[in-house]
Amino acid sequence: MHGRLLFVSLEALDTPRDLFPARAKQQPLAETARVTPARRHSHQRRPLLLFVQKEVRLYGLVFALAGLYAIGWSALWLAQADTYLADDSFELLATMYGLFVVLLVGAISIAEERAMGTADTQFLQPWPFWKLCLVKLATVSVIALVLGLAVPSGLETVLPLIGGSWWTLGPTWDYFRFYLPSPLSNAGVTLLLTTFFSCYVSSLCVGGLRALLVVLPSSFTLASLYAGVLVGLARLEDAVTTRLYGPGPPCVPGGSIETCQRPWWAGRTTVDFKTDFIPPYTYSRWMTTIAFIGFVALILFLYQRNFRSGERGAAMAKKQLPWVAVYVALAAVLIGGGEALLRVWMLTH
Repeated sequence: MHGRLLFVSLEALDTPRDLFPARAKQQPLAETARVTPARRHSHQRRPLLLFVQKEVRLYGLVFALAGLYAIGWSALWLAQADTYLADDSFELLATMYGLFVVLLVGAISIAEERAMGTADTQFLQPWPFWKLCLVKLATVSVIALVLGLAVPSGLETVLPLIGGSWWTLGPTWDYFRFYLPSPLSNAGVTLLLTTFFSCYVSSLCVGGLRALLVVLPSSFTLASLYAGVLVGLARLEDAVTTRLYGPGPPCVPGGSIETCQRPWWAGRTTVDFKTDFIPPYTYSRWMTTIAFIGFVALILFLYQRNFRSGERGAAMAKKQLPWVAVYVALAAVLIGGGEALLRVWMLTH
């Protein structure tokens, strides 16, 4: 109606460039200078790095706790506390700190993001879900190992309080480490297993503090259940073999068995030290390795399932935690009971 010049002079949003006059085409847009550097900057920062930075920001409390531990350890070293305190005290302090730190790291991983309302938005990332879980677990594992194992080891190396060449920092399986191959019984793998279980419990909760309050008794209960079943099976083996084959002879001929008693199989003609003890030992190590790997696979499977599930955490906990306990008890029965049966059969045949 009024001509093309009047039409293109009107203010409009997202006006095509070909409708502008030639003089207007040569002028840059108002926001071009501000938007272009920002876009270039965002492209330079890779999505993986941004995601890892987001994960690291969750653990500010854990980094603060590690700093307080370093300050306390340095203060004890300056006060020469190793001169009037036993070395076991510092080893226990480092072990308990490592366990608590990895439990706290795992508890925060998902539960804290749910409390902040940012957990569900992560599924909008243009990544496969398996890659999202893998990056999150890798970040959590690195932070747990650095703060739970590397920090105490580094402080002990620079500011020694334990002393001696025999010291080891971090939790181990103590007596039960003999059931596992050496690569699976060290402190690093123990802390990783604890971290994975804490991450699984975090997938059931909303809020890092609530997850920590759940994972502390849960982990202690499972460890006590595993150790209790193994100890109970060992006592059951002693009771059954004593009833069937009688008590072992005294250590000194003519002495009392209450003072010193040899094993029930001592003196039997069927015993061969070269062949009778190797099969039960090999069985226990293989079965423990299989049970260990199976437990890790189980909690990781439940972790990724709960991560993207819309079901309530309390309902999932009631369904899943009893089965996890059943798995631990069944694994202990297969390990301890199978080893005992195989050992008795080898010693009596």
